Parts: sequence; C-alpha cells; structure tokens
Amino acid sequence: MSQDERFRDKAITRQAVDYTYRLLDEDDLTQGGTAVAIKIGSHYFLATAAHTLASRHHLSVHLKRKSLTYSKFIKREFYPDNAPDVGFLEVPQEDVSRFPHCFLDVKQILPAFDRNLVLPVRVVGFPGEYLQIVEEEQIGPNGVIQTRAIHAFHQVTQTIPQSKWPTNKRNDESDVYVEFRKDVAVSLDSPGLDMPLRETADTAPQLQGMSGGGIWLEAEVANKEIWRADARLLALQSSYHKSEGWIKGTSMAKLLDLIKECYPDLEQAVADIMKGDSGA
Repeated sequence: MSQDERFRDKAITRQAVDYTYRLLDEDDLTQGGTAVAIKIGSHYFLATAAHTLASRHHLSVHLKRKSLTYSKFIKREFYPDNAPDVGFLEVPQEDVSRFPHCFLDVKQILPAFDRNLVLPVRVVGFPGEYLQIVEEEQIGPNGVIQTRAIHAFHQVTQTIPQSKWPTNKRNDESDVYVEFRKDVAVSLDSPGLDMPLRETADTAPQLQGMSGGGIWLEAEVANKEIWRADARLLALQSSYHKSEGWIKGTSMAKLLDLIKECYPDLEQAVADIMKGDSGA
C-alpha cells in the first residue's frame, strides 16, 4: 500500500469512527453493542441492531470523553423478534451538542446497491474486549467511579456476492454479507481520550459488541485531483460467523422503513433518501 493509499484508508476509517459510538448495557455489562449517529430532518438517532435494544435494559452511550455517558433517550424503537435486526434510540435536540462529533448526514446513507457485486467496504465497531476500565475511584463505602477507555475495531474487507451467501437463515431483501478475516485486525483509539493513535496488526478480536456498527463503502471520487474522505453507510452489523468467515448486516433501507413508520413527518425525507434525491 502506497503512502497516499494509507492516508486515504486512515481518513475514511477515522470518519466512520467519528460517527460510531459504544452502547453500554448498564444492567448487564457483558452485553451492549455499537451504534451509528444519524440525522434525518430535525431528528437525531443512534441506529443499531434490534437485539441490542430488545432486552429493555438501561442503556447508555459512551461519549468518548473519559467516562462521560449519555442515557436520556426520548424514543426506543426496533422490529419485534429482531426481524429485520435494526432499531434506534432518539436523542433530544437540546442534547446533541454533548456528542463530540456531528451526526451522519443523509447523503452519506446508501440504501440500495447491487448485491451481486464485490465491493470494497470496511466494518467499524466497538468489541466488548476493547472496552477497558483504566481507573477506579472509591466514593464512600459502596460507591465506585470507573474511568473507561474504548478502542474501535475496523477491518477493510469486501462484500460477498449474493450467489455465495450462506443458505441458512438468509434474507435476500435485507441482508448484506461481507468477508471477515480473523487473522487481520486494526484497532484505533477513539478520539477524546488523550491517547495517541495506536494501530495493531494482530488476530481479530471476538466480535461481541460490534452489533449495530456500520458497514461502510468509500464513495467514488468524481474529481480525481481533489480527494476528500466520503464514507457511505451501507448496512448495520447484526451477526457474524468467525469460523465460516463472514459478518452479516441489515441494509439501511430497513432502518429507513422503521423510521418512516414511527415519524410521519419524515416520510418525504426518507422517500428522498431511498430514491437518491437527498442532496448527494
């Protein structure tokens, strides 16, 4: 990989990581997941996998600033029985400024693409084993304040054409399959933690905690002389099979369908995204 290619790879990945947050299950610390921050109309969402929301446990999101978390969501919606496996939390407008990065613009959502093609993509999320407690402070006889550090995992990979998908429990309308390379891993320290950027090329982590993270495609560059990072969100991760070497996601079209059902005022905005008239 040339120096220019490495720069582009890091810039695209950093952009995807900026929109990505770790969901913490405060009732069961072995659970939780990943979410992508998205803005549609005047609404702000944390999009994730339905199964991360279905337990009705108390959830918070790590704000990437030491141990600051946020949990005052005003809406929590997901498909029953995790079919399709997508859902969202809504953040009130007055609290959006607490998030350290902007929310994904609709022009960066790609609800439709040719599933017969092999496309270069990257997966991004926060595996549970990359969540670390770096400091504990005793507060009174029974209280403890924990400082948590989170590390994002990403892997550059490619989509699997539909003709090669696993035959068991697949949904040709909503699923997206990508290759998972268990012998390749890159972790990035999340911004705002006062830690230097760290990259490691080790065996990939266990992927519990990645559910709800994005599957991203780098947009085509129209002007070859001027390049800018432009990641497009294809799908949200829902499951994986490490030994068979794949990660499954649910297309963004299914999330948009759910949002349209819940918010009549967003029906036109969703329709514009679906037909590519959102300003892309």
